[in-house]
Parts: sequence; structure tokens; C-alpha cells
Amino acid sequence: MSEKSTNRTIPADVLRVLLAKSGGYCQNPTCNDDLYPLITQGSLATIREAAHIIAFSKDGPRGAEELKTEEVNSFENLILLCPTCHTKIDKASHLFSVELLVKWKKDHEEKILACFNAPIFDSIEDLSREVLFLLAQNKACFDTYGPCSKNRDSLFSDAPHMWSHYALRTIIPNNRQILNILRKNHSYFGCKEVDIIEKFAAHKEGFEYNHLSGNKNTSVPLFPLEIHSIFQEKN
Repeated sequence: MSEKSTNRTIPADVLRVLLAKSGGYCQNPTCNDDLYPLITQGSLATIREAAHIIAFSKDGPRGAEELKTEEVNSFENLILLCPTCHTKIDKASHLFSVELLVKWKKDHEEKILACFNAPIFDSIEDLSREVLFLLAQNKACFDTYGPCSKNRDSLFSDAPHMWSHYALRTIIPNNRQILNILRKNHSYFGCKEVDIIEKFAAHKEGFEYNHLSGNKNTSVPLFPLEIHSIFQEKN
């Protein structure tokens, strides 16, 4: 039997994966509350809580003394909840078994993935319309609230909060869908176009890292403007 350390800190990369796979919503299927809601004056709140499926302490909710600290704080043993649901599953732990919480998490992740199932398009024109629409949504968010927007210059602007909101709610999901569509329909593109798509993939991964990890990596590639050319040349 191994002793647990007293370190309850959940690794940042584990939190990042939890957030990404939850889509930013409570993983209780009867709740699904927004974990990053907009509040007064456009400010963004963070109400997510990483709840242990098997408690950190053997005497806690669904506790088991044989687990090591790294196992208790692992992605597999955590579920992302709102504060109300976190309190509920711990205060009434006899009603919320390990098996039930694991099922909540698995079903929620499958629902999030289902949102990004990319279709095979019958024509490049149909594909272009779908991707360009998603890119236009992203551009509108960036132009209105992004780091280069005019709104950022105002001393009293809520643009940084709104930018965080739309990065999580619009741009990250759209980027995932765009990449899934382009890769699923790769037969429409040649080597040069595939290179551009993979530049977009690198930007997507870096953008997610900067907005989900809590860190900022200045080496993240900028959005590849040439991605629009892969559709212009086809139409």
C-alpha cells in the first residue's frame, strides 16, 4: 500500500485536457451548465471545478486508500463540473458511484465529439461554403474583440473578457470543425493545399494551448491567411 503525498495540485496539462474534452460545459448530463459564463458588463467568469471521481482522501467521497497521488490527480479520475454539481456528488456520494461518474464523463465526451463529425461533401463548392462561413464567424470575433481590434484601445473596454469568451465558445470549436472537414475531404486538395491546411492545424493547436492551458506561448504560428486561396483557386 503506497502513501499519498499531500499535494492536491492537479497538473496544468490535465486541466487543459479536461477543459478541451468537456467543451466548457458541466459534465453532469442533467446540468450541462456553461462553465465560462458572461457576467455583468461583459466580464467572463470561471466556475469550473475539477472533481475527483475517487476522492483524494480514502475517507472522502468514493475514497480508496490504494490509489497513489498521481492516479488520483490523473485525467481518468477527474470530471469537470459546476460548483453546484461538485458539491452534490460529494455531499451525497452514496447516490453518485464511481461507475456513474465515469459514465457521465464518457457520454459527455462522446457528445462533444459528435458535434465535430465532418461530412464528406459532394462538391468543392459545398465544402467551400461551409468552411468559409466558419472562417467568417472567426474573423468577426477577431476583428471585434481580438488583440488588434479597435475596442482593445479603450481604457474601459471589456474586449479582453469578450475575446476570451468568443475564443472558447466560437473560435476553438470552429477551428476544430474546419480542420476536421478539410482533412475528411482531403481528396479535393493537392500537396500545396495540404501544406496550407497543416499550417492551419499548427495554428489551431497553438491557439488552443494559449487559451486553455493558462500559459502563453509566443511562438504559436499566426493564422495562415493563405488558407482562403485553397478555395479561390478551386472556384
